[in-house]
Amino acid sequence: MTTLCSQCGFINPPGMRFCGNCGNRLDEQNPMITPVDTPALASTPNISEQLGVVMGANLVERFRQAGYEATGQRRNVTVLFTDLSGYTEATRRLDNEVLYELIQNHIQLLVKQVYKYEGIVDKLTGDGLMALFGAPISYENNAERAVRAALDMQAEIDQWSYQVKQEQGVELKMRVGLHSGSVIVGGIGTNLMMNYTAIGDTVNLAHRIEESANPGTILVSEAVFRQTENIFEFEPEKELFLKGIDQPITAYRVKGFLSKPRKNRSADGLKAPMIGRENELNLLKKAVSDLIKNKNGQFILVTGEAGIGKSRLISEWVALLKKAPVNVLTGSSLTYRRSVSYWVFLELLRNWIGIHYLPDEKIGEKFSALIHEKLGSRASESLPYLEYLLSLPYTDIASAERIHRLDAGQLRKQIFLAVRDLLLAEARFQPLIIILEDLHWADEASLDLLTFLLEALKKTQFLVVAVSRPVAGTPVEKIQSWMKLHLADRSSLIELKNLSNDQSEDLLYKLITIEDLPDSLHQQIIQNAEGVPLYLEEILHMLIDKGILQSEKNVWRVASQDYLNGLDVPDNIQELILARFDRLNENSRKVLQYATVIGNHFNKSLLNYLLQPIDESDLDEALDEMIEKEFIIPSPESIPDEYVFRHMLMSEAIYQTMLKRERSLLHGKVGEALETLYPDHLYENIEL
Repeated sequence: MTTLCSQCGFINPPGMRFCGNCGNRLDEQNPMITPVDTPALASTPNISEQLGVVMGANLVERFRQAGYEATGQRRNVTVLFTDLSGYTEATRRLDNEVLYELIQNHIQLLVKQVYKYEGIVDKLTGDGLMALFGAPISYENNAERAVRAALDMQAEIDQWSYQVKQEQGVELKMRVGLHSGSVIVGGIGTNLMMNYTAIGDTVNLAHRIEESANPGTILVSEAVFRQTENIFEFEPEKELFLKGIDQPITAYRVKGFLSKPRKNRSADGLKAPMIGRENELNLLKKAVSDLIKNKNGQFILVTGEAGIGKSRLISEWVALLKKAPVNVLTGSSLTYRRSVSYWVFLELLRNWIGIHYLPDEKIGEKFSALIHEKLGSRASESLPYLEYLLSLPYTDIASAERIHRLDAGQLRKQIFLAVRDLLLAEARFQPLIIILEDLHWADEASLDLLTFLLEALKKTQFLVVAVSRPVAGTPVEKIQSWMKLHLADRSSLIELKNLSNDQSEDLLYKLITIEDLPDSLHQQIIQNAEGVPLYLEEILHMLIDKGILQSEKNVWRVASQDYLNGLDVPDNIQELILARFDRLNENSRKVLQYATVIGNHFNKSLLNYLLQPIDESDLDEALDEMIEKEFIIPSPESIPDEYVFRHMLMSEAIYQTMLKRERSLLHGKVGEALETLYPDHLYENIEL
């Protein structure tokens, strides 16, 4: 039987005593169920929970622990539908028992990919399924996760269908359809049977798109295309006239990954120079100069909230390094790779040797040559552990057998030493710069290895630059504390702040050349962006997508008055905000939602009235967490117990998660609270 690693969740093949991913000793009492032993899927009432356990994710239990119950919520999600082509013919030709086993294995292949990218199976549809990405827990890249899952599904099903054709003589191919949009999610049913599901036009459209896809293809809507065009290669389809849909829609066929992901959206061509980061760029340039001239190693931690310009700062700096006598190695974390130990350094090593561009048979050969070039006579000591780390075939079989006899602690130590020795050897060839992006998503093993590497900074010439979102309350906070304690003289912290109003104005007019921008629209853009470059850019993208802004001969003009009732929250920003919101505990989420009903400014007394009955200590704890996680800040006017949302868009995105009925009731309760708490000040509060 396959075995589930209790440390990293990796599914190990039969006969493994140590995890093939992290080296942890496997618990023989925790076997996985193999496909042929899995209970009947079609008859299982709670398929999501059962398969969550089987896949090592147990997402449903995580949702329950986080407090996601039957309450309905409005969410932006990506819906994925699959369906088998050729299934009807198979039912006529195959014995029922054979057909049952085929569909069982087919569904398991699909579900594995849904949970791999932290989606959830909404329902099984006989020979397919419906999955949600973005509910009940949202991520900032729900559409990307869904497309990745679809591509992996097709790859798995292609192999499976080939085997089925060889053994059973029937041809089965899969269609996939995806659409992103607003839905109502929550528990549907009674106390006797309750299922978490999504309801809305988005679900219907996703299903219709799947029905229109050709067998063996993945078809996505314009909404999914817009969110993922920088990552995947698409081919436009003819306009689709779908049953139950009034207007024809444009759909796109997914062809695969772009050979090189784009940094910015290409459709509207908005591009601006970096603004307001000159001091930070100079600090990075000085660190490189110090590395080259004085051979001083350093660690620089760059932090800032999502969209503040961390990646832009690093890319501008890296562009300047092309003429410098240094070697730059980069690795990055991914939201859906946190369960893979050492992922940051795996990416760094893969980028170094160019694994992504080499045929499989050449990877091991090139890697071995690189290790021998850098380590010389010591290569044989490190190579087996580096091959193990990268899951490459072993050059020396005896070393492989020795590795599999080590316990998890010994293996971990040897991996740390092998990576360190390789990087130090490269640093002796020429000054080395290591850039680790999105460290806030890094797995624990990567962070431990980083700390181990930083201990060698004083002995050699390499510069480590790590990029992270605000570190408070995250594992990266330990790295920052260690940095201050042990590397005070060789470390720096760069905290990127919001742009000033003048800098935001400068960015706006460098992104678009526009004549006579109405003052009300101008103010809405600047106020809603609140100094976050990504917010400002996404607001402009949204205005262009909606036809409010149009370009004529490289000059933009206002073509519609639809902005007069206020600006919506762009989808990408909403996902960023809700991804953070969903990581709060249940109490803090409720407090935050109720605060948005009061408004962008709110006080503790009103909030306490709305939340009754609630212990004041629970409210204080929630407010402290919301301040720590930078959702709110104390009133700038220093008014006791009064708070302000850090961004207007943050308040609006969280407000929109509640159903209209719930919001209406709460607004009524706010009015009641104002009358009760401030009976002598009703005139001042009448607008509220």
